[in-house]
Amino acid sequence: MGMSNAVELTQTSDRIEAANAHVAICVDLRSGTQQVFATAGEAEDPILQAPFLLLQRKGGYGDVIPLAPARIRVVAHDPGIACFEVTGENDDYVYGVTYSLRAGDRHITGRVRFKPKVNQVGWFCYGLHADGENDHWCYPWVSGKQLRLPTVIGRSIGITRPNHIWTALAGIPAIQGRRGSLWYSLGFPVDFDYRDASLTFNDENAGPVRLALGIRRARGVHVEDSVEEYLASSDYAFPFQICIGKTGVASLAEAWIRANAFTFDTAMRHTPAELEAIFVSGRRHDQYRGARRYLSEDRAGLPAAGYIHGSDDTRIALLKQARNACIDWILYRKTGDNLWRDRASEQLEFLAASQTEIGAVRENWDFVTGRYYFQGIDEFGFHPDQQALACEYWYRVIALMREDGHPAPDAWREAAGRHLDWLLSLVKPDGSISQTVVSSGKREAAVTRRSAGNMAEESVFAATDRDPGEPAPLSRLLSAFVYLAEHTGRADVWEAMLKHEEWVIEKAFARQYWWGHWPDTNLTTTLYAGLKFIEYCVKRFESDGGSEHLDRASEIAYWCFFQTVPKQLEGNRQYTRGAVIEQDNYMQFNSAIADNLILSALRKLSRHMGNPFFHDLARQYYQTACHAVSDDPRHPWYGSANMYVADPLGLTVPFDTDPATGGATKYAGTIVNAFLEDIWESEKHGLFE
Repeated sequence: MGMSNAVELTQTSDRIEAANAHVAICVDLRSGTQQVFATAGEAEDPILQAPFLLLQRKGGYGDVIPLAPARIRVVAHDPGIACFEVTGENDDYVYGVTYSLRAGDRHITGRVRFKPKVNQVGWFCYGLHADGENDHWCYPWVSGKQLRLPTVIGRSIGITRPNHIWTALAGIPAIQGRRGSLWYSLGFPVDFDYRDASLTFNDENAGPVRLALGIRRARGVHVEDSVEEYLASSDYAFPFQICIGKTGVASLAEAWIRANAFTFDTAMRHTPAELEAIFVSGRRHDQYRGARRYLSEDRAGLPAAGYIHGSDDTRIALLKQARNACIDWILYRKTGDNLWRDRASEQLEFLAASQTEIGAVRENWDFVTGRYYFQGIDEFGFHPDQQALACEYWYRVIALMREDGHPAPDAWREAAGRHLDWLLSLVKPDGSISQTVVSSGKREAAVTRRSAGNMAEESVFAATDRDPGEPAPLSRLLSAFVYLAEHTGRADVWEAMLKHEEWVIEKAFARQYWWGHWPDTNLTTTLYAGLKFIEYCVKRFESDGGSEHLDRASEIAYWCFFQTVPKQLEGNRQYTRGAVIEQDNYMQFNSAIADNLILSALRKLSRHMGNPFFHDLARQYYQTACHAVSDDPRHPWYGSANMYVADPLGLTVPFDTDPATGGATKYAGTIVNAFLEDIWESEKHGLFE
């Protein structure tokens, strides 16, 4: 295989291979196979291969027809490029694939073309097989009629086959795979309008998995439901890319960036100063244009006070109280306005009043019913991950008060200590921690279904397919414990953190499989816990200087690049129907979903590693997140985060149509404390210079 900088082309009557120093593509007419290799010292077994050239579906999974290669034609060859075409035909189609490889590239570009001989119904695709033991990722994917968030696909969570990926909502339009340190991807180039195309990941039983992509979409949830119509004698075509990273996910990202001439979009819709002004202006109102935004009143002796969580909510999210109080105290420092000082104190008083006898804090309070409740889907209880974040900021705001000559009451400090003691009691001998602490066993629960999630006033486990207390990678807790260990000087906090860190590295980081960050259920896999783990790793490096922390943060950040950076359609730069759904799914770092300081973490990672990639990634995150800000003062949730949708005029509206389901999607404006804090931290570290 090719080892020089030039592209080598080797051809016989029934076989052709193009290779450079990084990658090779081979098609064999006798066996009907195609194979993709990594060259330059890698093992000679193929990374991707298929016993066919293309696939034709006629509507059912069992009716997949492999299309064989029949003829080879060299299109071009010199030391800088090799290009060849493989063609064939059957009773239904005339078809062909053109492959192109350039010197120095770590990617193969291809183009599929086909022409139906008669009108066809089904789906036409290009596919390759991968080892079923490899890990694969793509975002987003659809399973069981439910749009899911960024996740590992395939064996790690055992999804059903085949699964249709709605690339209309996708980030980088490719499926990524990993075999040891070697990474690969199959997908569309970024300049292809892939909104009318599809990616699939099919589990081939006990053998390989099939990655495939094609023009148009299957019109059902699964590819087996495909009913796309292809007209007789019409020419159809679509491009594809195969990228190879031989030394980890960073090298795959570099290959993909080169293949697509990709540049980050770092333009700012709002400057940090403008955004802070919008947030603060909306935040200061008790009510705004008919919407209740902040509540402070005595309810039967309960000092209820706090920010209303969102427009489709009637709750104060108590686990956000301490962070909100911390933000308000910083605003008091910046402005001298006693409004912020008083709100910070009110919120901590309510937080302390909401502590249970075991030390945990009640998580939600409904201001209509005046009752506490748990949020969930089929398990309802305390969430240690979010509880730890609350504990961290409880200590932080008390420290700020002391520094400014306003010492907190002893009762608050003691309550924060009990909260920390309770969290430490949850760490199991193997380092795992339950995602939800449920006080009772399986049984029927009185559940109220709401747009903001199911709710139950008692702690109960109502699932039938698993046991209570399943563990999850709690990266909020890890990040909080760094501060809490250093602030309190308690060795037991540091020891607990290290135990859970070891568990997370083995169970989550090693597979880039993150779950448990979403508050409803540990069955929801997202990348948000991974983003928070970047923040944790940067903190750990700044604490002990270990380079392994930066290596882990770097790997996750490159992986998140594939999951979060969208194709730069114009709709991602302005409000359009569905665009804010897209932006929310990619990069919304609000208090409800993420609780992350990812912008500042990436900026510090960039500085520590001398790698501008992470700085630019943070700037694009900021740019896209700005689009999800309710920045029109005519809107009742002005100065909040748009969780779901906006109309084409730029005004976020209460209801719109979900492009995936066609159903009504309710808008929710949420508190933006994490984003505001992240902006301040990022400014300190030069992100916007």
